[in-house]
Amino acid sequence: MKLNEPIDASCTILCGGSNSGMKQDKAWLIVNGDPVIKRMINQLSDIFSEIIISANDSEKFSQLNYRIVKDEFENCGPVTGIYCALKISKHQINFITACDIPDMNRELIIILLRKADIFDAVVPRHPNSMIEPLYAVYNKKGINKIIDNAADNKYKIHKALKHMDTLYLNILENDWYHNLNTMEDYQNHINRSK
Repeated sequence: MKLNEPIDASCTILCGGSNSGMKQDKAWLIVNGDPVIKRMINQLSDIFSEIIISANDSEKFSQLNYRIVKDEFENCGPVTGIYCALKISKHQINFITACDIPDMNRELIIILLRKADIFDAVVPRHPNSMIEPLYAVYNKKGINKIIDNAADNKYKIHKALKHMDTLYLNILENDWYHNLNTMEDYQNHINRSK
């Protein structure tokens, strides 16, 4: 789906993970000749009028020429990246994604965005009930709930979502989402792309 012009929403790509399943930075893995992060930006830039990179190593991502936001709190996982992105983004509605998804499901993103006005978060859910909070839409009106419910150093986005007005959107397709958590995932993706 190609849009005539970007919509009034922001997209943040979270690049602050520990990459524990990889020997290298997932954002810079090469897929079909391009780093994953550049593939993602190419797919998202005609949807969103603002793209933000969430990364604590701003020098590593400065070549992309997009706004970079650093985490305010250390070692708190993606919840702090989401919080900081919502704080600085220009728009009320924000799509948040991990940096290891080389093929974005643009049609699904548009569906998530269209349901975001009245909810704090719209999160896709697999048929097995697993949710994808790092491929979801967040509304700025839920920003305080994200931090307020990350108490006792338990910075889990799943926990915050339980206290937010969250719509879990059931996705019945099986092949809508592939991320690169491990080198095996990466090799499988390369093989599928051939």
